Amino acid sequence: MAIWEVPKVNGVEYRLPVYTIKDTLSTLPQEVIELIANFLSDEPVQLATCCLTCSAWYHAARPHLRQWKTIRSEEALRTLVRVLLTKRNERYGRALRSLEIWDNARKPFAHVFSLRVPGRLLVHLTALRLHGIDWSTVRPHPRFFKDLSGFASVIRLTLVKCRFRRPEELRAIANGLPNLKFFSLSLITVASAPPAADVIRKSPSISNLVLDKIQLFGSASAPQAYSVGSDDVQRLHQSVLDALASYSTVTSLQLDADQFLSFPQCQRFIRAFPRLQAIHMMRDPTWGPSSLPVDAGLLDSQTKPCAWDIMQLRMSSVSAKFTAQFLEAFASVFCRVVTLSIALKDEPTTSLLSVVRMLLRESGSTLHQVEWRCKVGMTGLPPNSPDPFAIPGPLTYNVNLTQLHVSFNVYPPASMSSFSLSLLAFFSQIESQCLQGIDIRVYVKRLPLPLMNTDTQSATAKFVTDFHAALSRGVFAGLPAGSVRVGFVLSTETDILPVGTVLSLVATIESSLVPCFTPWLCRGVVAIQLPDGTTIEDNPRDEVARSPPTTVHTIEDTDSDHAS
Repeated sequence: MAIWEVPKVNGVEYRLPVYTIKDTLSTLPQEVIELIANFLSDEPVQLATCCLTCSAWYHAARPHLRQWKTIRSEEALRTLVRVLLTKRNERYGRALRSLEIWDNARKPFAHVFSLRVPGRLLVHLTALRLHGIDWSTVRPHPRFFKDLSGFASVIRLTLVKCRFRRPEELRAIANGLPNLKFFSLSLITVASAPPAADVIRKSPSISNLVLDKIQLFGSASAPQAYSVGSDDVQRLHQSVLDALASYSTVTSLQLDADQFLSFPQCQRFIRAFPRLQAIHMMRDPTWGPSSLPVDAGLLDSQTKPCAWDIMQLRMSSVSAKFTAQFLEAFASVFCRVVTLSIALKDEPTTSLLSVVRMLLRESGSTLHQVEWRCKVGMTGLPPNSPDPFAIPGPLTYNVNLTQLHVSFNVYPPASMSSFSLSLLAFFSQIESQCLQGIDIRVYVKRLPLPLMNTDTQSATAKFVTDFHAALSRGVFAGLPAGSVRVGFVLSTETDILPVGTVLSLVATIESSLVPCFTPWLCRGVVAIQLPDGTTIEDNPRDEVARSPPTTVHTIEDTDSDHAS
């Protein structure tokens, strides 16, 4: 490095250490430097100066300078207040973006934090997280909610494992933050609640008119949630939902299905938001046969009629049965869907494919993005079962599609023949000339698979000709270079696979699938990732077509949800 060059780490400039005697080490060991930095944890300005000293001091001081702060005790709260009120630390208050308060069950302090922490000094604080507060035993200070309004920059509030005396306290926290837009709740309980009839007669006054998104996680029926009888659980948790349903400005919901004690309760809650534009349902519920009465509180669909139009609909880690039930229940109000994302944890059923087909047809030109993920081959191929590699369709009416993402977790007895046939049907039904990206992934979860059978219908000359004809249609003329990816990934339970098994699978895919994509390979539109990590991105007859492998035996966990 030249003497005029200034080194940087994470965008922060620092000086290299300079010693008085050449080729000698610093007189201070690194652990001593780190100990000194620990004692300066409440002096952020001094820590910032340490970061500019040299590399050794930078790495010792940098962990203490974050844009977020976690408070776990009353002493830590006092330290934060002292730092913020010190004149030389004014820049630190402006640098904080996130504040987490973890209440102490033995010595609670969260009920007074808004009085002690000067919110006016945290002008750029956008996220506030409260964890483990219990106001059923310790009541909040009378000025708590009034002083909470001082945190005017906070737009995101997260409550985790919190217990309130009444649902009104939950609503008071949200209303205390004047610019709150994002409200996330996980495992929230209340100790008491009024009867549903009283809630109907006395509609709550809502002061927060900017709340846009609600997240609701956790299980309402978990043993740690409520320790009272089942009837009280239903009534108490209903009051929590009533408190949230009163925010009619909400346009986006992300819901854990297990937060609802029955499907009718889930229906009524969702229908309470007339401006809803996006919904994301997560995980399968554990509902029993019981259901709530039709006139239960604010969640009655007749109280707030729906006027939904364009929707972003996402389903993650759900079963085909629940997905079909959910879509059928809301088929009449999902007028148009702009984004459809379904990630199943099992194989699709005929009823699910039928309702998805109807939804695609009704969405028409409004639909822009489709994401589909499921398992293949888990239950074999019973009579009258759908195509194991079933891809939602037809997409004939969706002429404005821009993105298509499809992935399969494959188990025996799925075969390459059925996969190739599904691809042909998939590409033949696309009529959108606006496509910018197609991503198709096959995650091989268990071997051996019939994928290694080479004498299949997909390898016949007629099939290849039909495939070429489908890919050469005019609707695909505008596909950008590299916009299509077809990948095969070994994601089995075995870390190391025999080389012969991998090579056999690679040879099968090359011989049966690669010839089908020749039109797109010649144009540089498609890239085919093989199980050994190599990638074919050009004319397969070209020796330079194959990229070097990224790995020999790829092990990837695909059971978790991909980002939505």
